[in-house]
Amino acid sequence: MAFCLTPVVWGYGVLAVFIISLCAIAGVAFLPCLSTDVYLKVLQTMMALAVATLVGDAVVHLIPQAVGLHAHDATAAGVTHDPGSEDLAYIWKCLVVVVAIYAFFIFESVMQMFGGGHSHSVDPEDDPTKRKRASSMRLKEAVEGSFKNRSPSTTNLELADGNLPNGDATDERDHVHHQRKVCCGMGSLPFMILIGDGLHNLGDGLAIGAAFATSIGAGLSTSIAVFCHELPHELGDFAVLLSAGLSFRKALALNFLSALMAFIGLCIGIPLAANAEAREWIFALAAGMFLYVALVDMFPELIHHENKNRFTIFLLHNLGLLVGAGIILVIALYEDSINISI
Repeated sequence: MAFCLTPVVWGYGVLAVFIISLCAIAGVAFLPCLSTDVYLKVLQTMMALAVATLVGDAVVHLIPQAVGLHAHDATAAGVTHDPGSEDLAYIWKCLVVVVAIYAFFIFESVMQMFGGGHSHSVDPEDDPTKRKRASSMRLKEAVEGSFKNRSPSTTNLELADGNLPNGDATDERDHVHHQRKVCCGMGSLPFMILIGDGLHNLGDGLAIGAAFATSIGAGLSTSIAVFCHELPHELGDFAVLLSAGLSFRKALALNFLSALMAFIGLCIGIPLAANAEAREWIFALAAGMFLYVALVDMFPELIHHENKNRFTIFLLHNLGLLVGAGIILVIALYEDSINISI
């Protein structure tokens, strides 16, 4: 499949990965300019958009590609499908999966607003959402603390738990100062975060490379899904690095270097995609990763957010979910007609 190795494919792939890698620093750049309330609303909307694009791309595009339901590629000149074509009937069936997830999200969100919801805790203190602040809130506080030149121990203390008793505060401060260094002056927590994030970005690059090698539409769909989830994901990792004692600049630099691992994945994914069977396995792997990130990492923060204005957040969640699903659906239906020149 010579198309995989053309400069156009590499150009699309490199451009997409470069833009996505900027999420590691772009989100933090404008963060201090936002009030806490505005920031949380923007992030909640972005997470909803990310969930929709990740689930939509996995269910509507990646899984069908992995099992051969939509196997033709850009080398098949003149092969196009009308949105009403029988060959694309699987898209509407796959869309039902996304709609079912959305319907249950609406049901649980409404239950949460009226005091119900899915919970196994009897004591409010046993609820993880009460004990530990969301990564989005901890990031806002961490950045504000960094700009105010607070001491690392004070910032770490505030990020570890909202209101710790004095005894617990001393223990937490001692734990941070005596944390065993693993590599480059970092403790085990930030080191493992960077390793995990690097592998995650490697997988993203692999998926983007294989998708662009298949067609421009497929690459665009996967790139949008990756872009939408990378911003809140990178912000969350940045919060953890700050809470682990790293300086603002060091955390930002390491987060960006980790994001560049996507280029390695891209360089592996495009050549591998020349083989149709290898491409299908890559799509299957990417679909599983996308579903895990969306439903395990991000969905809980949509359900258990701490914003007091629940109705406004509910509307923003719906906006993000519907827009994200709509983007993926349009690309899936008109994938064969998409042709962008660079």
